[in-house]
Amino acid sequence: KSIEEDYERYLKIAAEIRQQTGRPILHILGVDTLLAYYGRTDTMKILNLSVTTIREHGALGIFLLKPTYFGISGPLNAIADVHLKIVREHGASLLYGLKPRTMLHFVEMDVSKGYPLPELTPVI
Repeated sequence: KSIEEDYERYLKIAAEIRQQTGRPILHILGVDTLLAYYGRTDTMKILNLSVTTIREHGALGIFLLKPTYFGISGPLNAIADVHLKIVREHGASLLYGLKPRTMLHFVEMDVSKGYPLPELTPVI
């Protein structure tokens, strides 16, 4: 199938969900999966169209990208309102913002309530 057909089908399903719930949708896109399936040019088309759709409907989009794809994070940063980066250093998970720039935070999971709840502790 073509990228246009796949994206139209995605938009149709998203519209149905939005209509059924009456609420904005959380869009989570695996950018590396899109790159592997469609290639760089078509993936960038999808991402640009997705950003427009997400903004038009007041939704939230999360684009996930593994660090193995060089040269993609720059264009993504240009279309994103917020760009967060998670790194692992000496066994610790750290989170910081590239856009807007934020301080470094240590990420840990609190499971005391029976489910994982991420906690962020600023690294001073």
